[in-house]
Amino acid sequence: MHSTILPLMALLLAFGRVCFAEESKDSGIGLFDFSQLDVPKEEEKKARDKAEKGEMLAEATLPDEVRRMLDRLTTYEVVVHEISTRRTVTLRKSLKDKLLALSEKGLAAEKADCVALAKIVEELSPEEPLTPESVKLFSGTAEGERWNVKGKEWNEFLPNGRIEKKWTDGTWHWINRQRTIFLVDYDNGGYSDAVILPSPAAKEAKAFNHNGEPKRLSRDAPSRAFSTVKKPGSEALRLLSETSKQEAGLHDTASQDIVARRRGVAQWLLGKAKTATPAASAIILARARELEAAPAPALLDGNSVLAGVWQLDDGKKLEFKPDGSVIMNGQADKAAWQWAKARSRGKALLLWGKPGEATDAWFVRRSTKEPGVLRFTSYDRKFSGRLPQATTQ
Repeated sequence: MHSTILPLMALLLAFGRVCFAEESKDSGIGLFDFSQLDVPKEEEKKARDKAEKGEMLAEATLPDEVRRMLDRLTTYEVVVHEISTRRTVTLRKSLKDKLLALSEKGLAAEKADCVALAKIVEELSPEEPLTPESVKLFSGTAEGERWNVKGKEWNEFLPNGRIEKKWTDGTWHWINRQRTIFLVDYDNGGYSDAVILPSPAAKEAKAFNHNGEPKRLSRDAPSRAFSTVKKPGSEALRLLSETSKQEAGLHDTASQDIVARRRGVAQWLLGKAKTATPAASAIILARARELEAAPAPALLDGNSVLAGVWQLDDGKKLEFKPDGSVIMNGQADKAAWQWAKARSRGKALLLWGKPGEATDAWFVRRSTKEPGVLRFTSYDRKFSGRLPQATTQ
């Protein structure tokens, strides 16, 4: 499988650079014709299944031709992402092997560090960037911190950003600079939890997910400094830096290709908006603006599921921008958003407050039963948002 990754990526990227010359000649149905690529049909099917499970496909309320085009673009992006992921896994396996080989040399402390680094690389999700700065070694015992629910252990949060849980492991990271909100992303299942503390040193906190399911958490002691962080040895650091550069180059190439395709599809959508009904035209134009504005598909790819201006039950109007910002009632810097799961584009986290200084968080997801409806979930309530265009269609 891995031996075909690089030729396949080269073929995909080459196809992406030459196909736009023919886009204006047809309706776009053949734009992502996978029979022209060296991609097995089951690869395309798996990509579409993943897009559907991740709630990344276009709304059923759009004109069929527009919906098919957007779904083709999404499927294409998923395929390119999967190829990049496989290549990333291959690079990291090679790095892990080199680190383990390096552990056979040098002093005992250096050997232990290389083994620890190899384990960190192995456990790091392919979606998480590998940088020398993100890899942390600890001197002494790097014990985690345990949070409990009703006296029973809930999760153990490790200083390397991983969690240990009885039913599945996962990752965690701080959302704001105050360190009062963090997100828990579980490896298995479609769940993530937001945890909100009244202060960084609080012994109690509240947690909830996109379904609500509020929980009161407690810990025995406030956050304390974990073991001292130290840098890897020079040779290990060199190996990390080389792999990091290779990964960055791979992702940059894929991002440039996807951005070019998004812009091409955006131009096609602008033409289709001219002949659509007023209600459909408004949604199509929103998609075109989103695709043209997207700087890169690194974090917020698939954000078309949130595109548009949403009318909330309490009267607020929210617009989710591709760069992670949110416009509320025409004003910026009141909120921001990010995906709630690294491997899914069906759920987001709406962060209230100045960028980087959120004071509250809500889960957001597109309704699978009602077109044009978003579901919002906070710790203690649930409500909806609607696209005004969808109500008049």
